[in-house]
Amino acid sequence: MPSVEVLATSCLSSINKSTVYIIGGQALDQTTQTTINPPLMYAFNSITSQWTTVTTTGFYNYSITLARDANVGPNFNTMNVLNTKTLTWSSLNLITNIQTLRVSYTATLLNNSLITCIGGLDASNININMNEQTTGNTVTARNSHSAVLSMPYNYIGSSSANSSTRGTTNPDIAALNTNVSPYE
Repeated sequence: MPSVEVLATSCLSSINKSTVYIIGGQALDQTTQTTINPPLMYAFNSITSQWTTVTTTGFYNYSITLARDANVGPNFNTMNVLNTKTLTWSSLNLITNIQTLRVSYTATLLNNSLITCIGGLDASNININMNEQTTGNTVTARNSHSAVLSMPYNYIGSSSANSSTRGTTNPDIAALNTNVSPYE
């Protein structure tokens, strides 16, 4: 990988299924040991094991955020969406159905075109309660985790640290059935 990234996200190319995009994040300058903002996007070709820097249009900031930028800056009610076929960004204005302001969450596009936003930290750096709109087993609040859509309508989130205690989450991996309402 061109640089060691943290706070980045990834997705699979919708064109060839062999390219993985790494988007956003921060890196550590190995010489000065200071945080730097790397290029917005890298691509990894899993067939050739080659990394490249990707040029996109329609987005000017390396930091991808839905609600706010960590502990500083203004709040935003926009969601930035990348079309992986055209490598073009667009922004959705969230005028209605605005969710709780949050960072360090996952946003997963479901097969029915809905986007689920799971976990994260609210404006006071408190973990979002993941059990508010679901039924079934209790899942510990989490942030800075990852998610993937696996099999139709099932969301799986991997574990992460619980922000307030830096403890572990329970269960380590949780599946959310989005084929029923409310989700379970």
